[in-house]
Amino acid sequence: MPETAQGQVTKTFTGTGNFSTAICWNGGTLPVAGDNLVIDGTCTVDNNVGTNNVAYGTLTVGTGTVRTLNWAVGGTNRLNVTNIGSGSATSNLDMTNGGTLIIRGTITTTTLNFTPGNGTIDLESTLTIPYIPTFNNLIIGNSSAIVTLSVGTNVSGSLTVSGTLQLAGKSITLGDLQGVGTM
Repeated sequence: MPETAQGQVTKTFTGTGNFSTAICWNGGTLPVAGDNLVIDGTCTVDNNVGTNNVAYGTLTVGTGTVRTLNWAVGGTNRLNVTNIGSGSATSNLDMTNGGTLIIRGTITTTTLNFTPGNGTIDLESTLTIPYIPTFNNLIIGNSSAIVTLSVGTNVSGSLTVSGTLQLAGKSITLGDLQGVGTM
């Protein structure tokens, strides 16, 4: 298995199936905490094997043709990663069924098609959101995080701010505002 400079293993998901299906991951084993994830298939985030609270490394959706990361029906499935990138203009991050994506680092892609659906994005670090114009639920969950919107943004569900949300001259349309941070 390829290793990154930090010693983490890069685990690649191929085919179609659930995140918890070991055979879909290179080496036939599930990723563990710190592993970088590459989605080169259609992967459904589920929490059948205790993956709900694991802190993974970087998530890359697609390095070839159409690749999709989606969430199982139910809204309680979580994926916790440091950074998000994509390797293909036809890659998809689909949160139609709900679920939570926790990002502890950066979003470095502008080519990932994002469907907010019923999902929640939880930002835990200082970053600029480069292109995502619509969220269902958006959380700035770290009190020291400073999140800057670089596009006009619509939050159709709830916005929870524990840190700082900077609009950088952009507009934000809100469904429900919660929190104690600054805006």
